[in-house]
Amino acid sequence: MDNDHIVEFPVDPEHTGLRLAIILGFFGLGVIGFVVFSLLFSGEWAILNIALAAVVAYGGAMLIERLLKNRWRSGRAVNLDMRSVKLVQKGAVETQINASDPVDVLAWRFEVKGRGRVPKGWWVVACGLAQDDRLLAVYTFMSPKRLDTLSQAMRERFKVLISDKKAKKKSDPLGADMRLAGEQRRLHEAEQRRWYEGAEMNNDDFVRYVERVVDTFTL
Repeated sequence: MDNDHIVEFPVDPEHTGLRLAIILGFFGLGVIGFVVFSLLFSGEWAILNIALAAVVAYGGAMLIERLLKNRWRSGRAVNLDMRSVKLVQKGAVETQINASDPVDVLAWRFEVKGRGRVPKGWWVVACGLAQDDRLLAVYTFMSPKRLDTLSQAMRERFKVLISDKKAKKKSDPLGADMRLAGEQRRLHEAEQRRWYEGAEMNNDDFVRYVERVVDTFTL
């Protein structure tokens, strides 16, 4: 990769503005739908009107998400070349990692246990570049099927994050496995920062990004 060639990866595909638009669209279409159906079906059909309005609101919100998701970007991006990796917000650099200085590359993953925006059983897969007190962390949400499509070498790069409770149960009272404990501690610290500072990528961009990082840093 040429030193002057910058590869840009858009991040945060489901940013705050998009989520707000979807929520407002859902409630707005729900109200409109209820009014329209109330004019068509009155009296004892009130419950049916609510149900039909909810269907319209849900369908409309999904359509809004589909139309806007690939068109309305968050304004944040990760720019990578042979000299550095930068997390930028509308052109302003938030975090910069320089390839000429020592870099600690952290790669981890953990299974989603609860239910929410990400289905239960999916994986959070993350890669963090740590330099001095800076951390540039990117991540993606992968289904088990998508994770299995990665090469074995790629999967092995991402250490499974062990919960504190499990770590205590597995810990050696004599401290024989201090290296693993230290690695898990660093990964947990990086995960805490990822939660607040991390940049989300889609699966394909994330894999491409990690491959580029391998070319630039020692992973």
